Amino acid sequence: MTSMSHVSARHVGAGRYDAPVPPDAPVSRWDKKKQATREALVAAASELFREKGFAETTVQEITDAADVSERTFFRYFESKEDLLLPDLIELFRAAESELARRPPGEPPLEALHEAVRAPILGRVGRGLVRASRDLSPASAPSLGRIVRMFVEWEERLTTLLVQRFAANGADAASEDVRLCAAVAARVGVGALRSGLRAFRAAPARGRRSASALAGHVSDAFEIARAGCPAPPVRRPRAPGARGARGTRAR
Repeated sequence: MTSMSHVSARHVGAGRYDAPVPPDAPVSRWDKKKQATREALVAAASELFREKGFAETTVQEITDAADVSERTFFRYFESKEDLLLPDLIELFRAAESELARRPPGEPPLEALHEAVRAPILGRVGRGLVRASRDLSPASAPSLGRIVRMFVEWEERLTTLLVQRFAANGADAASEDVRLCAAVAARVGVGALRSGLRAFRAAPARGRRSASALAGHVSDAFEIARAGCPAPPVRRPRAPGARGARGTRAR
């Protein structure tokens, strides 16, 4: 079985996460040029987003800064919102590499949690913090593409988890094994998405660091691992009730 740390993902088109390809696959000069152009557009957009804000930045300003035409831009991205997606793609790639390093017998949700937590605490997390600030909730087309990327990644994780189970002695052809992998992948991705959503919904002062983002994601995974227990019910105190130290509640 090929180790997940020996593969990398290829991003083809906008908002799509494709299956990894071997790093030693031949890369043509044209492919290298396309990748360089794409990276130049992402870098130019990131700088403009920081300087002017996402809403105020136009596609023409991005292409001028990258020294390419608008026609070239739309060969790589459907809209400027797609320029916010590379951070998510990088998270997927980094998480797969981290997953490959986890012990084969580790419970799948624990392994997935640690796999996404590590890159969030690093450079990938800083990019996601920026994206959470720049991406407006009203950007429905972008969010639709993001959802599609998560769904594609669920399928990828299902395959990787089956491989992990097989490495630990399970029958990869078993329907039960595949079902377990599919459930774990979807619960894990759901926890990640819920943590990202909670981070974006937090007050601005709570959305400034990758550690805060990792905290929200960890909270979501903890809820998932606990079986999603109902939260405690807060009951109002009776009039005149006293607090723990004997003081009257106010």
